[in-house]
Amino acid sequence: MAGRSSSRSVATGSRGAGRSIQAEPQVQPQVQLQVQPQAQPQEINLRPRAAHIVLNMLNDPTFTDMTVFVGSEKKVFKLHRAVICIFSDFFKCAIGPGNFREASSGVIELPEVDHIAFSKAVDWMYGGDYTWFDSHNGWDVPAFEVANFLQLQNMRKAILNAIAASPQQIMASASKEFLEQYVSNFAKVCEFCNKSDLEDLESCARTIIPHWKVTREEIYDGLLEGKYGNTFVAAFLGAQKPALPRDIYANDLPPRN
Repeated sequence: MAGRSSSRSVATGSRGAGRSIQAEPQVQPQVQLQVQPQAQPQEINLRPRAAHIVLNMLNDPTFTDMTVFVGSEKKVFKLHRAVICIFSDFFKCAIGPGNFREASSGVIELPEVDHIAFSKAVDWMYGGDYTWFDSHNGWDVPAFEVANFLQLQNMRKAILNAIAASPQQIMASASKEFLEQYVSNFAKVCEFCNKSDLEDLESCARTIIPHWKVTREEIYDGLLEGKYGNTFVAAFLGAQKPALPRDIYANDLPPRN
């Protein structure tokens, strides 16, 4: 049995000796690479951080370059030109090129300005806001007067928006005395406004109208006494119309035959 197996192995070897044996190509296993999607850079919103920095600048007078004395008490405000000149056209002109006294000394005196109202304007310029709570506490008139004096156009609009945003549930439950005072404050704000403010003033009037119970005799007396000016009247008349685009107002009357 052993010899037979040996001869078979030799015979097989002899048969294959005359020809070349071609090895089959070895198949390499395919490796699938999983490409990870490239992460997109996340956009970083720097606005909250920038606002926080500017607000902290107000609390740290180390690098201020402007001193403002406000009111008869000469309340001292340490401010930054780079901040106040961005928002206030008054400061931009007062300490801008050509005004060498204030620009070189870095000092401005505002004896006719209420220092508490001025502080609200400063807070607003440094990133604060004007809300209905300010309006509810009766700060509309002095704050709007200061905003008008400093030519803070966006703050003027913020105050009017706060008046227009008065919560209806509070207005509905307010006493007659509160509403009378509220309307009186609004009438005084109107004294600092012009034609370009009418759209915002009409929004304020629409907030007041449903809750202000007033007779025509009271309106008449108020006009005679000077409590209600032309801008106030125009705002309330405009508020009686639907809130439509201005160009429609001029064409909303029927044609004459």
